[in-house]
Amino acid sequence: MAILADLEMPGLDPSTWKPDDAAFGWTLALFRHFGSGKRLFKAVASSQSGALARRETTLRLEALARAELSRLRVARRLDPFQLETVVRFLVGTFIGFMDWWMREENEHLPAEGVDHAFRSLVLPGVANVLELDLELPTRL
Repeated sequence: MAILADLEMPGLDPSTWKPDDAAFGWTLALFRHFGSGKRLFKAVASSQSGALARRETTLRLEALARAELSRLRVARRLDPFQLETVVRFLVGTFIGFMDWWMREENEHLPAEGVDHAFRSLVLPGVANVLELDLELPTRL
């Protein structure tokens, strides 16, 4: 639960986001945060309380994704189904990347590289669906 409490770290507070911040730029802070405690993250994920931690993490990530969509001023244009589809896609993909990165054979990869791969693969689709003109990362 300490990992979840740390999700309240600076940069992940939507009230501090600025209009000119990069779209979903906060994902790097999350990858760095989780990367700094990989052993603890893996231990919690594999424990009996792992399901609770995963559920709470998912809820917090969904709230961050909704806040970002609101900041980008697209939440009002979407019906509830569209909004939840985008939120679930973003969060599910983020968690999938985290699970993949935490595997022993991938743990040497830097947070910046994992975040770049995530953003390179996810943002073009999100920008297309939401009809946004986002600054997209360069190729992988």
